[in-house]
Amino acid sequence: MDESNVGSRDRWSRRVFGASVVLGLGGALGLVTWRQVGREASATPYSPGFLAAMGSTAGASEVEKYGSVEEMSRSADVVLAAAVTDVQITRVIVGEENDRVPMIGVIVIPRVLNGTLPERFKSRLTVEFLAATGTTPEDAKKMAADMPRGELVWFLRSKSVEGDKIRAAAAARGKPLTDSKARALDAEREYYRLVSSQGLVAQAETGLVTPLLDAESTEADTLALEVQGLGGMRDLERLVAGTR
Repeated sequence: MDESNVGSRDRWSRRVFGASVVLGLGGALGLVTWRQVGREASATPYSPGFLAAMGSTAGASEVEKYGSVEEMSRSADVVLAAAVTDVQITRVIVGEENDRVPMIGVIVIPRVLNGTLPERFKSRLTVEFLAATGTTPEDAKKMAADMPRGELVWFLRSKSVEGDKIRAAAAARGKPLTDSKARALDAEREYYRLVSSQGLVAQAETGLVTPLLDAESTEADTLALEVQGLGGMRDLERLVAGTR
């Protein structure tokens, strides 16, 4: 498990979806197969407990925010319909006051709706989330036992692409990255993040939801309201597929 000496937990809480963060991957995928989670599974209810454990960024200052599904689809590096197969603690952030903030890695089986994936990610990839302070590997196992049974839709940012942009910006300013920052970016090249807390859509019994937004945020979010108004996952998939 990697540990990174970075800023305080509050700073990472505010920036987790927009910042460039180091990701690690360990462990096996488990026993869920493509046939078990096939396309028809996208209509199955999601697990509210699992998604609640991934946390909400309501009230956070996010770098990316979108007014419509079309806008978010065009911005994302890739949009997937993907089933969760495993959950792990990928690394621990060590803060300025020596507080230890775990990160949760959610491993998924991807089906591309929009954009492209490098060949090495076509069978599985990892998306990382900020965990609550004190989260342990046992907590991650409990999450894995409560995984959603079908596909969710993920609007993702490639950390490899993000890292390349950071390098290019540093070079343009004539200020090369420090060795530690360069190593951190190198470690991120194999992983993805959500574009924002708007970037996950699940099928609930009452319809489509954006589960990482709380009720108050959803009521004021035009994208979340658009998602709620769709007829189901198939409508969302058609909308996403037609935007690029």
